[in-house]
Amino acid sequence: MEIKKNIFHKPSTFFKDIEKLRTEGEEKGFYHGFECLDELLSFKEGCSTIIYGAPYSGKSQFTFEIMVNLSAFYGHRHAVYSPETGGKERIAAEIMSVYSRKKNIYEASEYSMSQNLYDNAKEFIDEYFYIAEDFEGVTVEDFFRSVEEIEKRDKVKINNTLVDHMGLLGQDLNSFGGREDKWISHALGMANNDALKNNRHNFIVAHVVSQKPTTTNGVTWFAPAHPREIAGGQNYFRLGQQIVLVYRPPVGLPDEYGIPFEENAVIISVRKSKPKGVGRLGQARIFYDWKTNRYYEKDNNGETFYARAKEEGLQQRELW
Repeated sequence: MEIKKNIFHKPSTFFKDIEKLRTEGEEKGFYHGFECLDELLSFKEGCSTIIYGAPYSGKSQFTFEIMVNLSAFYGHRHAVYSPETGGKERIAAEIMSVYSRKKNIYEASEYSMSQNLYDNAKEFIDEYFYIAEDFEGVTVEDFFRSVEEIEKRDKVKINNTLVDHMGLLGQDLNSFGGREDKWISHALGMANNDALKNNRHNFIVAHVVSQKPTTTNGVTWFAPAHPREIAGGQNYFRLGQQIVLVYRPPVGLPDEYGIPFEENAVIISVRKSKPKGVGRLGQARIFYDWKTNRYYEKDNNGETFYARAKEEGLQQRELW
């Protein structure tokens, strides 16, 4: 049988790429806006990130936060598929809310954006976001094919995509012997290959399986889920590159220092970090502000900071 494509190369044909790696070292991905997470994670082109957690833990919210920051800091464009959030107008409204740092877009709300902020937010999402409006029967092949069509049609670069969540894509399990685990391997492989082929970053949101609750001092809570507990099997852990848990700790129970967890505390835990250089395993605590629909961090003195862009070194500046 004739080989249509030879995939092997002598190292001498790409010595210049090896030399670049030797002189420049491992390249980190794009910065997300949180200093407490800087060493733990970044978002590198050619790679994928799985963001997982229990229902109502803030997975989608955290991902929207990152995407808005990447647009504000670097001018990134995104393609978003998020039936979990709602229809196209609700997805747009959520992103606009995150951008404007207001709870919602409704005119009569105490925490809504002004007309000026509303107009700015519309301009922002129209510049940097493409939002899926047809969810029924959309397969993983349809999704990534549509992203490539956007680039060709509008002559733009889509830097990041979001599938929220993977289980809502159309699944023809007959092609995989009726086995969901094989389909998941296929879908994750497509996401990783698309990122590498098109030099972009693909975000995938996933849920965890039903967990057994624990009750301590009258408080019922769930332990942080291991990546093997992602619904659909351990293929997420095996094929995932950067895997991030979004976890809401039990309110009122003591943390490792004996201090009770605040109601709005969120633990961001990096459970797998690939490729080398994008970050490392570990966790940090951030906080959700429902009035602004944004996350913030605290320094050692308790001072709060919302997402900020880096300039030189550790110097940062506000963008809003």
